[in-house]
Amino acid sequence: MTDQKLINGLKIGVLNAIIRYQNSEYATKLINVTERSNSAVIKIPSNNLKKRVDSVNREYKKKQLFKQSKSAVTKCLIKMYDYEKFELEYFDLRFDLYAKELVAKKERFIKKYPGFEEKDFFKSEINYFENPESNRYFFNSKNHKIFYHNYLESDTHILDLHQNKKIDFLKEKLQNKSESDNVKTSQSQSQKQDLENNGYPPIFKSYECYQKFISLAEFMEIKLDNINARNNQAKLNGIWQSNNGQKLFLKHTEKPEYLAFLNKNYNSEFETRSMSSGKKYTNRVDEYLSSI
Repeated sequence: MTDQKLINGLKIGVLNAIIRYQNSEYATKLINVTERSNSAVIKIPSNNLKKRVDSVNREYKKKQLFKQSKSAVTKCLIKMYDYEKFELEYFDLRFDLYAKELVAKKERFIKKYPGFEEKDFFKSEINYFENPESNRYFFNSKNHKIFYHNYLESDTHILDLHQNKKIDFLKEKLQNKSESDNVKTSQSQSQKQDLENNGYPPIFKSYECYQKFISLAEFMEIKLDNINARNNQAKLNGIWQSNNGQKLFLKHTEKPEYLAFLNKNYNSEFETRSMSSGKKYTNRVDEYLSSI
């Protein structure tokens, strides 16, 4: 049996436990409106089974059934942590699986809601996990939501642990995003100051050469606002090592000055001795600059 079949079985176990309790509640309400004093036999709508409810003990039985339902629901949910595969939209998805799929979920959010940004996604997720009463549910066979939060036992340490860990994780992501935005603003102000003072950064031959550098960086998929991303260092070194790339800079410009320009304007920490080789990118640089 596959993991998904086992998970589906556990989901059914949760739904059945809740339905059994809800049926008991429904049965009790029917009895309360009758004038019978001893007992009654009624028909449960969901499964067409007859259940005898003793009028004297029905409240006790109801509490016992609710307790059993909570135990069954909690055990099923905790058991789900044993399996690697599960749909992402599940509230109690194990933390490591949630973190692994976060980028894909973020991309779906941004695609679904044009105009929203990464920080909006993190805020939405935090709000989602801070409201378990509204978001802990499964869909039944009729695609109706069955909420299970109130059917959990009070001691659900493992579920709470994963929930809190996801909230802390998302808050840290949001904070880092905010700090990154502040850095970008600072970088933008620095670049603007350079342009106001000099017309363009002084290592370039002209404003046109500076614009070619910006255009080249975009062509090479170098995100200057995230300059420390993988492969960026080698690509930037490739610009410096290429023949046409060298033509963008003043003849007396040395490589340390080029790196100082990058470090100042884009918050990098590049050093001449530790720069990754850019030889595999030089042909692309030369071809692009020859075409513009």
